[in-house]
Amino acid sequence: MNSKKILFGLTAAATLFSFTACGGEGGDNPVGPGSSSSKPVELPKESSLNPVLFNEPSVTVMSGMNGMQGSLSGVITIDPDFFSSEGAFEGDTNQVTRIDSVHFAVGKPTGDGKIMQEPIAINLDGQVLPADRISLSQKFFEFSQLSSCGVFNLYITVFSSTKHTVDQKVKPILYTNTYSQLTFTRNETECKAPEPESSSASEPEVCTPVTAKEVTLSNQVASDQKAINFETGLADNPHVTLKISDEEAFLIPSEGVSIFEDNSQTTGLKPEETESHKPGDPVCYESFLASSRTYNDELSSGLWLEISTPGGKVYPVMILSPMFQNKTRGSVTLVYYK
Repeated sequence: MNSKKILFGLTAAATLFSFTACGGEGGDNPVGPGSSSSKPVELPKESSLNPVLFNEPSVTVMSGMNGMQGSLSGVITIDPDFFSSEGAFEGDTNQVTRIDSVHFAVGKPTGDGKIMQEPIAINLDGQVLPADRISLSQKFFEFSQLSSCGVFNLYITVFSSTKHTVDQKVKPILYTNTYSQLTFTRNETECKAPEPESSSASEPEVCTPVTAKEVTLSNQVASDQKAINFETGLADNPHVTLKISDEEAFLIPSEGVSIFEDNSQTTGLKPEETESHKPGDPVCYESFLASSRTYNDELSSGLWLEISTPGGKVYPVMILSPMFQNKTRGSVTLVYYK
């Protein structure tokens, strides 16, 4: 549980950020990279109550389409044990607390103790708000937008609210909570003048072609395949097994198998469907990159995972469509590459 905070108005707080992520595009950047008009980062005051849990948020430096980038991972959820007893909600169980919006801020620490605002844009494409849960997996920002190199801070602020589920006249209670423990480093070499191109030909990039396979795991009838060994495509000696609980789907790894978030692919798109992929070119095994965060949360459509087996082989997997017959029975279609 996070520390208790002081309430701050949602609308006023949102104006303090240079960019936003609410399921759409980020806000306008008030300053450009290296601009002398850059202002110190001003975070909103936080509320006295905290209904939000930040589950292992992280930022990983990795190669992107336009140079290096910061790739996010982790999950933001509403604390399932949170219950408001403020004002009209005291003793009233007709309430629901949900995430209304998520805002990000990047700052560059300076020698005089200030942290200067950077004009970085991050969005949460495909995320419908309000929500009980937001995944940061496969969300990223380009380092080319940064004003310089060195160490930066990343702040994640969540605005949530408790609303009455029966009486719409009851005023909602607003909450503001910030995660401020993330830092990342942009290598100084990225800010140096480019070296003259060598006359010798550059080494070709390594590419191990992989092919997409599709399988549906299901526990709806006894004859359904509910587990898979990604090497054989069969249920024998499985790497993962499907579990359905409370209309949520999970992949349970076998002994020695680990499941990680993917840090390289676009949510909901196969590599061959992205704009950067040229028709006729193979999908390369080297284009997939696992994050350092293990994944044991529920499955959602478009989610990319990396399944690491005891033998050291890693299978990239995209979740296509979880479907539910009831609370404990359903199916999940996967696309995996081998």
